[in-house]
Parts: sequence; structure tokens; C-alpha cells
Amino acid sequence: MNYLKVYCNLIRKAENRTPPKGYTEKHHTFPVSIFGKNNRIVVLTAREHYIAHALLERAFIKRYGLNKIKTQKMIKAFWCMNNQKTKNTYLNSHLYESSKIRYIDNIKGENHHWYGKKHSQETKEKMRKREAHPMSGKTHSDETKTKMSKSHTGKKHTEETRRKLSKSNKGRHPGMLGKRHTEETKQKMTENSKVKSFSVISPTGEIIHSKNATQFCKDNNLRQSNFCLLLNGKRKSHKGFRLYTG
Repeated sequence: MNYLKVYCNLIRKAENRTPPKGYTEKHHTFPVSIFGKNNRIVVLTAREHYIAHALLERAFIKRYGLNKIKTQKMIKAFWCMNNQKTKNTYLNSHLYESSKIRYIDNIKGENHHWYGKKHSQETKEKMRKREAHPMSGKTHSDETKTKMSKSHTGKKHTEETRRKLSKSNKGRHPGMLGKRHTEETKQKMTENSKVKSFSVISPTGEIIHSKNATQFCKDNNLRQSNFCLLLNGKRKSHKGFRLYTG
């Protein structure tokens, strides 16, 4: 079969008719992945659009072979058509299977476009920054922290959630199992525990004096590790509480 001829006839038919009613899709006569951006666009039905990509894939395989980059782009384009999750796309199980096999074969080993290549350190660094968490390098404002704290205050896990958490943690070992703190870490922990009397400013602006950090944290629903960092000057605030230095 002359796939390219059938494809051209399909495109000419679409160009010389009134666009069909109902659901339609736009198709670049000259694929953008190969010819770049262009204005040769026709309006096709979903079924016609699917068939157009099937014909392009077969035409490129016949003309250039499986290993040419042009063919690989057409194989990928047709695979994407098969992989769309939309009720308006025409699907055929045989075409889907053959398309999937060709697509997988063309990204294996030496056929993969990155085979034998490596990213430069500069590129790796850019990728790390791009993939970083949205809050990477940022901090929540005291107001936001207070709102987050209030929104979680009084909430409890349901029995079902507790069972799931228990099941997911079974078989896991505690983080320090079989390990020991270094002398340096022990010294830091000792210094942190030495903090006795302290003064803080509450979220409402009240100056509070206390001598028992553990009890203070329990009374005010604070995390003791974060509160100790606050008392040691390693944190600006915790849930709206700030260190009073006056």
C-alpha cells in the first residue's frame, strides 16, 4: 500500500470540505516535530486524526526504516494517539498493540536518544533545582505557621488511618537502631537540655517567663525539638512564639 498517497488524499479531502459538525481535532499536515511550526492545519474528526497518524507512521517506516529519527518521532506521535484517555479518540486493538511494540523497541538500548550520553554537571544542577520541592529555599511566615498549627489542633487520626499507618510501619526499624550518637552530637544534646529559665513572646504579644521547657511545650501544643532550637537562637520563631531578649 502507498501509505503516503492515502494520507495525502485524506488531507486534500479535509481541506476541500466544510468542517464537519460535532467533535473535531486540528492536525498539522506537515508534522511539527519534523518540519517545525507551520500553518498547514486541517480540521479532522477524531477517527480521521487517528488514521492520519497511523498512515504517517507507516509511510515513514516504509521510506526511512525504523531507526531514523524522523520515523521514531512518528512512531512516538502515533503511540501518543493510542495512549490518550479521551472518549472521542478512535481506537483499534491491533493498531494499539503494534504501535506499542514499535514504540518500546525504538526506545531500547542503542535506539534511545540518550544512549551513551551523560548530562553535564551544570545540566544536573539545573534539573535538581527544577525538581526541588516548591518550598525549597523558602520559609512559611509566622502568620502562616500559626494558621497551619490552628488548622491541625485537636485533629485525630481515624481508627482506619491508624491501622494503615501501623501496617505500613510494620517491619521498619527505628532510625537509631544499632547506631550510636557521636560525642559531638551528645555534647550538643547536653547543651540543648541545659536551657532552664527562659522568656518568650507569645503570638498575642504577651511576655512569658518559664523554667520548664518540656511542660511549656505540652501546655502550648509545641514541638519540643523546634522550641529548643528557638531557645538556642537557631530558629526565629515556632508557632508564633519568639524569643524575648529584653
